[in-house]
Amino acid sequence: MKTKNGGTVELGNEDWELHPIQDTTDQKRISRTASHVLIENQSYAEWNNKAENTLSIAENGCGDRLLLRKEENGFLPAVYAWYHETGNVNRIANSITQANRQ
Repeated sequence: MKTKNGGTVELGNEDWELHPIQDTTDQKRISRTASHVLIENQSYAEWNNKAENTLSIAENGCGDRLLLRKEENGFLPAVYAWYHETGNVNRIANSITQANRQ
């Protein structure tokens, strides 16, 4: 996420679009990061069955999300998949570095 500010990763046999971090340095970057991580998490927060104490870092185009779990002072390294239809959360990687970046 730091090096490309978005992009696609493969985890759990699915492709996930990483949420970019908002970049306001010029008009092109503003446009490219309009659907940034804070906006995406506002949308995720509206779901009734969302997982508590989590941060959405990616989505698969079908409403499902990749999540990080929040602890007292930060986020755990493990990555979880949240499925919007059921609200189920499954751990799918020990860290985002296990993802196959595309």
